[in-house]
Amino acid sequence: MTELSSTHYPFQSSEQLNKRFYNQFKSEHAAALRQLSGASNEIEGRAYITTLLLRLMVLFFLQAQGLLDNDPQYLWHRLQCAQQRSGPDNFFREHLLPLFTTLYTGQPTTAHHSSDFGHLPRVDIPLFQPEALELRSPHLTLLDATFFRLFNFLYSYHATRSPVHGNGRSTSALNPRLYL
Repeated sequence: MTELSSTHYPFQSSEQLNKRFYNQFKSEHAAALRQLSGASNEIEGRAYITTLLLRLMVLFFLQAQGLLDNDPQYLWHRLQCAQQRSGPDNFFREHLLPLFTTLYTGQPTTAHHSSDFGHLPRVDIPLFQPEALELRSPHLTLLDATFFRLFNFLYSYHATRSPVHGNGRSTSALNPRLYL
């Protein structure tokens, strides 16, 4: 069972933190599912969003350990770069999906160079294998706003102070004692 540090929520027990995390996870899952387009039905969409959230939790753990280009806010910074480079709402398709493949295979996709991602570990776990939905649905999309929301949720459990704000400014300092 996940145990979050009581230094972030000093007046809550581990059980209360787990319950709070799970309830917020369900809420974020539902919100992301509403934003997903390209899934053929709700069951497929639910399963995909669950996989996406699990992937993001692993990435948050890796970035907190400095394993994603030695940047404790790697995902946030990549979201900003994607918006500057490609405009809004291209982060998921143009950066995040290729990032998953690169982490799994250890090799950047043909459209990306290793410098696009910085220094990354190879994460040889099936969770990062391309999903069937990703492969067969070229119109699978999630808006950048979905990731602002998901990152805020995940940062709130990894940060010792306030999470990333929609204005691009962050006051968070990651606490390496927090693990998911």
